[in-house]
Amino acid sequence: MKVYRFSLETVMRIRALEERLAREHLMLAQRNLRHAHGVFEAAQASLAALTVPTGPTTMGDLCWIGDQADRLAEEVRICHEVVAAAESAREGFSQAWHLARKRLGALERLNVEGLARWKDESQRQEVAELDDVANVRHGLVRARS
Repeated sequence: MKVYRFSLETVMRIRALEERLAREHLMLAQRNLRHAHGVFEAAQASLAALTVPTGPTTMGDLCWIGDQADRLAEEVRICHEVVAAAESAREGFSQAWHLARKRLGALERLNVEGLARWKDESQRQEVAELDDVANVRHGLVRARS
């Protein structure tokens, strides 16, 4: 099996793009859910606004009101299903975004830790070089004496 080596910066850039895409999908799903809620509430209001006429009515009027009530009730039912589907989709996108955020966070921590190790190592090398220079200088002073 061939081993691939990628720089952490490249992988972090890809993960950041994945996280941003997942966040945008989540925001779109939330917008769709808000829209579905608005349509559902409007359908419920239309059904609630439907009233039986008072006074003398014909059988045609009663049939028309019954048909309207059936149609609006079906519309409310369909809107409720759309809201449920939108909530389910939003939940799925939310989980995908949290996973992408966690994966990016792990790489960011690795990057911070790697940077800290690099700083510590460079400081150790600098101190070692200064010690070597001091030892050489001290050795030269002894050799001259």
